[in-house]
Amino acid sequence: MTKRRVATDDLIRSALLMASGLVMGLWIANRSGPAISAQQQVTPANVAQGAMTTQITGTPGQTQWITLVNPASQSLAVYRFEPNNPRGALKLEAVRQFRWDLMLSEYQNQPPEVSAVESMTRGKR
Repeated sequence: MTKRRVATDDLIRSALLMASGLVMGLWIANRSGPAISAQQQVTPANVAQGAMTTQITGTPGQTQWITLVNPASQSLAVYRFEPNNPRGALKLEAVRQFRWDLMLSEYQNQPPEVSAVESMTRGKR
């Protein structure tokens, strides 16, 4: 098995474990009231240790989104939680390794382009 495949399998395994715990938490939260917007505290120490971070957004009883970010593998996973869906409440929507994305200087941005801003500000420091 390749390193990339092992890293992907590890991410999926970790994401599923975290997601199952989050589903239980969402199920409990949906039985009570206020809107959910939870995020694990992100600190430089957490990121340096490669700690996975989570973010949950949405309103109890309605569609909620769970985002898991793994800084160590530079990847993320997004789940949709639908408590009223009889076919299953949790669905994996996307998984992406963003390492290469971060190497782009720009992608589908509105003007001015990065190169234009750079040339306008060059020499003004």
